[in-house]
Amino acid sequence: MGFKFSLITSIITVLGILLVLIGLYWYKSKKYQNDLWVQNVGQMTFYIGLFLSINGIGLSIKLNQ
Repeated sequence: MGFKFSLITSIITVLGILLVLIGLYWYKSKKYQNDLWVQNVGQMTFYIGLFLSINGIGLSIKLNQ
């Protein structure tokens, strides 16, 4: 059992990781501490990125079987 990253799954996984990093920056940054709108967008971006990266890894495992 291993990972088989096709082009689609690697794009989904990289996009998810990128969205997680952007979301964490917006959500936890001191620069946007008083801006609630940016924090909410950062939190939702984090959740979407987490969802995409988990689905990309899960899809790569499923394609390997």
